[in-house]
Amino acid sequence: MAVVVPTGWYLVQLQTENNTLHEALQHNHRQMKIFQEDLKELKHQAANAREERVEQERKLQFKIVELHRHNEHLLRKLKYTQYDYVERSELLASQEERLESLTQEIAMTQKALQKQISENRRLQQRIASLKKIRTLAKRPIRMPLGVDPMGLLAKESFTEQRTDIKKENLFRIAEENLGKPYVWGAIGPSAFDCSGFTSYVYNKLGVHIPRTARQQAQYGELVDKSALKTGDLVFFDTDLHREGIDHVGIYIGDNRFIHASSAKKKVIVTSMDKKFYSERFKLARRIN
Repeated sequence: MAVVVPTGWYLVQLQTENNTLHEALQHNHRQMKIFQEDLKELKHQAANAREERVEQERKLQFKIVELHRHNEHLLRKLKYTQYDYVERSELLASQEERLESLTQEIAMTQKALQKQISENRRLQQRIASLKKIRTLAKRPIRMPLGVDPMGLLAKESFTEQRTDIKKENLFRIAEENLGKPYVWGAIGPSAFDCSGFTSYVYNKLGVHIPRTARQQAQYGELVDKSALKTGDLVFFDTDLHREGIDHVGIYIGDNRFIHASSAKKKVIVTSMDKKFYSERFKLARRIN
């Protein structure tokens, strides 16, 4: 037997189910809107994060550029500092070299002054001796025929004076060329090599000597090192790998000599006691 369901009740059930579905639909719609808002927020956050990342990258790139510029500035400053250091070092070396040259010039000037003072004293003593001799000559004395003490004294005095004048002129000529540049093969007057300098000085005194150091080492009177006098030529073997004399200078007293130095590239005064030259000294010659 079939069950008969009232139509009104059925419609109520349908309406209730419809309401339930409608509420569920509205709930789902609300959830979807929430999800959309969340998605929108997430997209907004992602956009902000992207902008922040781009901004951070821009800032980092700016910092990198600034650091690069700063490094370039430091490198330029370092380069200029290095140039300045080199220039100041060269200036200091030049000043030290000039100081050494001035010291040598002062020493030579003092030496010349002392020589002049000694010469004046010697001349004063000679004048006093001559006055005494003249006083004695006025007295009536008997002398053997042909004896002339005044003549002998005059001759001796003239010889000594001539020797002193020669040394003084040699010293003056050598001193005038102090500091002039060394050039291999040069014989003056603006530049010299070692033997060119010695031959130039002696030529100025009217004494002609051979051109090269080896030739000059065979010229004149052989002199012992302990008996050196102003004007003597001193010879050296500066190249230990090649036997033979290859350097010459002029002795100026006080165990010093003046020479055109290839090492210092100019005419200088050097001590004979300097190890390099004392070990390489070979011989000395006196030019009369």
